[in-house]
Amino acid sequence: MSSILETLRVCFPTPLLAFFLCLMIVTVCLIGDAMLTKAALVNLHGTYSVPMLRAFVDSSTHAAVGFLVWAMVENASLLTDYSKWGNCIVAAVLAASVDVDHFLAAGSFRLEKALHLEKRPPFHNTSLVLLGTLICVFLSKWRPKMWVFTLMFLSSWLSHHIRDANHRGLWIAPFGHTPLFSTQFYILCILVLAVCVRISVVFLRSSASSISSENFVRTV
Repeated sequence: MSSILETLRVCFPTPLLAFFLCLMIVTVCLIGDAMLTKAALVNLHGTYSVPMLRAFVDSSTHAAVGFLVWAMVENASLLTDYSKWGNCIVAAVLAASVDVDHFLAAGSFRLEKALHLEKRPPFHNTSLVLLGTLICVFLSKWRPKMWVFTLMFLSSWLSHHIRDANHRGLWIAPFGHTPLFSTQFYILCILVLAVCVRISVVFLRSSASSISSENFVRTV
């Protein structure tokens, strides 16, 4: 137990900041979900008004969660190195980019087609995220700075998938779909993901002599 507490103390030197970021992740998830529910009930004029509103709210929430998860990874360095905020922006873009596959699968830029697919598009396959992470880990043996993209890719895309699991479960090919995640469970999973990636960053920084603490996490 003492070793776990010591690990948390080392990884989170500013516990108030870590608590605040956790609280922000929970708040953003709950507000995003509530806004999606409201958007489904809004009766706006125009054929694509409601779908556009829902898509905007959903993508914005995914981006905000990706931003905050990586902010947890950067942790105290956000207070001393403002360039680290650039990493959070990149993570936000990555988290939102998962939904690009809706348009790719639809073969059209029309939102109506993209939102009414017969099956889930490929980037929403969680097995693909795990495969992509393994490929990045393999490549990082030759390019140590690839660890940056590996962790950012994992945290951003997986947070997107975990949040989507609240509505459709995780799609783990070829095994199928998991049951739907409850709101409490998916938020807990995102928080655990953020903490685990943060701990991974701290240990990788300390163990990889070729990667200094200054350049290990930088804007990709």
